[in-house]
Amino acid sequence: AYGQTGTGKTHTMLGDNSIQGGQGITPRALNQIFDTASQDPHYSYSIEVAFIQIYMEMIQDLLQPDNEGIRIREDPEHGVFVSGVCWVNTKNAGECLDLIQMGQKNRAVAFTKMNAHSSRSHAVFMLKMQRRCKLSPEEMQQLDNEDSKMRDHSLLKSTLYLVDLAGSERVKKTQSSGSRLHEAKAINLSLSALGNCIHALTEKRPNSHVPFRDSKLTRLLQDSLGGNAKTALVVTIGPSIKHTEETISSLLFGSRAMKIENTPEVNKEIDYRALCIKLQAELDKRDDTLYSGEIDRKAYETEIQRLKIEAQKLHEDNYTISQTYTAAVQSGKFDPNTERTLKAEKEKELRAIETFYQDTMRKQEEDHRTFLEEVDKLMIEQENELAVLKNENSQLKVSNKELQSDLEFTLGELERESKDREIRIGELVQERDVLQQKISNQALEFEQAKNAMIQQADSGLRDKHQDLITQYKKLEDENNRLRSVQNQLQEDFQQTMMKMSAEYEKSEQQFKAELYRRKQDWDNEVIHKVEELEVEIRRESEKKMLAFHEENQRLSSKFSDLK
Repeated sequence: AYGQTGTGKTHTMLGDNSIQGGQGITPRALNQIFDTASQDPHYSYSIEVAFIQIYMEMIQDLLQPDNEGIRIREDPEHGVFVSGVCWVNTKNAGECLDLIQMGQKNRAVAFTKMNAHSSRSHAVFMLKMQRRCKLSPEEMQQLDNEDSKMRDHSLLKSTLYLVDLAGSERVKKTQSSGSRLHEAKAINLSLSALGNCIHALTEKRPNSHVPFRDSKLTRLLQDSLGGNAKTALVVTIGPSIKHTEETISSLLFGSRAMKIENTPEVNKEIDYRALCIKLQAELDKRDDTLYSGEIDRKAYETEIQRLKIEAQKLHEDNYTISQTYTAAVQSGKFDPNTERTLKAEKEKELRAIETFYQDTMRKQEEDHRTFLEEVDKLMIEQENELAVLKNENSQLKVSNKELQSDLEFTLGELERESKDREIRIGELVQERDVLQQKISNQALEFEQAKNAMIQQADSGLRDKHQDLITQYKKLEDENNRLRSVQNQLQEDFQQTMMKMSAEYEKSEQQFKAELYRRKQDWDNEVIHKVEELEVEIRRESEKKMLAFHEENQRLSSKFSDLK
């Protein structure tokens, strides 16, 4: 289950068992698994469960919190698995739900602005199942004697991962601080690594690197992402419009994940338990054969002993008859012809008994020889099979030792690489924090410098503007002074004219023309000088005003650039 914090991932996975029909995915899956296992008459099932959490890139056992040494390892045959975790053998779904409730109490949960019971870790409930045939040795022997097409005797293995991911967070919305902030960083970092892996898998570039080792979450879910697994993803979203960006991001994540192509295979192995039962049945069969041969041998020996006793009895009878015959001959009571006849009959009878005895002995010897040959043959076959098994066992031991050494070396390399990566991640996190601090300091310094430059530019513009106004006022004062000088000159001229008219009143007639001419010349000269002064003042004022406007425009453009 993937989605923003507070959108119902834990409720989707676990649900509410107190409400009818309110069960989540996990209880429904457990009920279906145990119902199927209990209703199967031909196979037996072994089910074990474990419950872990990934909290700030640390794997913790929720069923046994003091458990240490939990690591993620990889096997060439079985893929990625978790070592050191506590596996509990269960018989029904109720026991599994009780274990889940116990693990939920040990899970990291905290209060945030967006969720009162926010999960601060990724929870992974693992269910490991094995299926094997539960036939008796007689039935297995019967199936082997037939065509063995009824049922497969191999061992099937499977592991179910039920993952409740922690929600992605935005700090400005959750307003996390302190340890909550560090937890949010770890959560977002692992989810970013998950997104990077999905992006790399969907690119489908040849020889492209998929960064599964960037996070323990992606390392654990390596088989679920493009490996030997069938994966289902539930994306949860918030209905509020203020979470639009997070909703779009979650849906894009789900659409990218849908493009991943997995390669699931049936995890079939040799059922050594069934193979052991089968070999035991064959050994019992051979033991029965040997026992029956032993019984036949004892019967033959008993028969041979009986025949020996009969032969001894016949020899004794023959001796008794010979003694009787000798006594009868000596007493003259026995006819020689009768003697020969009886002797021939006795010899014939003895030869018949001897022939029967020899035939019986020969037959028993042949049967015994055949039995011994069969026993020797069986013993040779067993010795050959035992030698082959010992050879295979020694080869397996050698291969196991080599694999064990390779595995230990690889695990050491992986542990060293993991430690190096953790150290590097810590350094990168510290460098990131330092860079963020530097960026914030530089942003603050830039803002202060910008404000200072704006104030300086503003004060400079104001000073320039004030200087120009001051110069303009000075020019106006100079112009006013020149005008006052002109007025003073005019007044002085009038006074001079009045004095001259008073002084030269008598000679007005004589010097009227000369004085008028001189007056005209003086007026023209004064007016010319005044005009020259006005032109010069106007030109200087225009130059000053033009320079003022240019400087004002330059400062305005600089001020706008600074803004």
